[in-house]
Amino acid sequence: MNSECVWDYDNYSPYKPITMQVHIQLQDELMNNLIKAERNFKKTPKDRMKRQYLETRLEVLEQQYKEFKEQHKIILSKASKEKKETYFTEGFYENFEELYVQYKTSLREALQQFMPPPLSQKINNESAYAIKLLLDTTSTCLKSLESIGLSTETWDVIIVYITVAKLDNESIKQWEQKLSVSSDDFPTWPQLKDYLEYRFRSLEMIDDANAQRSTQAAKQELQPTRVLLATARVKVFNSNGFSQIIRALIDQGSQASLVTEATVQLLGLTRIPVNGFVSGLGDGHTRIKHRVSLQIQSRYNPANIIQVNAYVMNSLTSMLPTTNLSSHEWVEIKKLPLADHTYATPSKVDILLGAEVYSEILLDGMIRQSQGTLLAQNTVLGWIISGKVSNGSISAAKDNLTSLHVCLEENDLLKKFWEMENEPNMLQKEMTESEKECENLFNSTTTRDDEGRFIVRLSFATDNPKCQYGNSKEKAIKMLESLERKLTRDPKLRIEYNKVFEEYLSLNHMTKLNEREIENTRA
Repeated sequence: MNSECVWDYDNYSPYKPITMQVHIQLQDELMNNLIKAERNFKKTPKDRMKRQYLETRLEVLEQQYKEFKEQHKIILSKASKEKKETYFTEGFYENFEELYVQYKTSLREALQQFMPPPLSQKINNESAYAIKLLLDTTSTCLKSLESIGLSTETWDVIIVYITVAKLDNESIKQWEQKLSVSSDDFPTWPQLKDYLEYRFRSLEMIDDANAQRSTQAAKQELQPTRVLLATARVKVFNSNGFSQIIRALIDQGSQASLVTEATVQLLGLTRIPVNGFVSGLGDGHTRIKHRVSLQIQSRYNPANIIQVNAYVMNSLTSMLPTTNLSSHEWVEIKKLPLADHTYATPSKVDILLGAEVYSEILLDGMIRQSQGTLLAQNTVLGWIISGKVSNGSISAAKDNLTSLHVCLEENDLLKKFWEMENEPNMLQKEMTESEKECENLFNSTTTRDDEGRFIVRLSFATDNPKCQYGNSKEKAIKMLESLERKLTRDPKLRIEYNKVFEEYLSLNHMTKLNEREIENTRA
């Protein structure tokens, strides 16, 4: 079979050829999709205008245009010689192409802002950073041109000339030497790219060696300061309710509390899945996947129990302090209940208590060392010691990053938001006396019949409500007479109205009063 066929799933029939009308309908769908895409693009907020977003839209647009042209070829093959179909007379193809060019131009103009500007100045001195920047900028520009449909396969001569002209004199000299021993052909961009990578890596190695020599010379003159960070030994409770003593680092510069994986396993705590990152100084990020909830208790006052939500990490810091610290004799703190009596001895940290816990444990009371720079602060966990200890040689000091903060993903923040919103529903509401009476009446009088329907008694504020003496009988009679006159004028409405009451009587939704109940004011 030479004609195109498609399976008709509705009728389960054999293959049937696709008519030209079906192809025109597909063209209509592509046109509608293109119109919607351009309209939505114009409404796109600026913060969503990212390079990847624009490139994806451009790819989808090119795919739609390709499908449109293929369908157009099929329609041309099936059309009559005169081309009197509406598809041709209304210029459908020309309209689509005009909209396609307009939309593509808008996307290309938006992409221009993400194309890195070319280096306009020549590199004066040998610099690994400058050569790497030149290489990255040129490569990015070429990729950006390709992403908007411009081919650069035959641009090697121009690209090489412009790029080499921006190099420093020594790099140009080595490039020319490389070309003199390679071949007599024009250099290509891949060849120059390989040379630039080799060149900036060589300069990086030279720079690293020079920096290492400079650092070794400078180390002999450095006298770093050793600082004591506040630590405390606290009681925590495991999953069975028994307490364990662990060591905590109290960090006011941390936005959240953190706990080691080993401590979580020791206590048998239940993990709650989260999605977030822990970041400190610099660009480093550590992914966090779990959070635990635990209680810490003061060793001096068991009544002080603090609930802590901590994020689980494999490790927190190295040993704190990094070396044994010595300071002047501090008589004032000898009789104080210290939060960590081994504060000057290196030991591992099991949990980091962030700023939210620091604000809960702080109490009145502060003592400064008379012959030193240490500081003692009173907390519910005991007196914590921190501050500058003394100066020492570089071999005795180590650098440690202990000020951390937690950056949570949006989904975890959203979860916290809903927990806060749902908090009022979790609180036990105190009912008034009238509300209690109403609930008791509902519980004592509500029943369910054999057919599954609920029978509910109306509740009144008093046993003898005033509404039953409202003299409403006359008003009810007037309303009844008015209704009768209306039904007399409309016999069909009267029939339907009577059917409703007959149904109420048959379903026992209402009952007819007897003679005695007519005079009952509460009837």
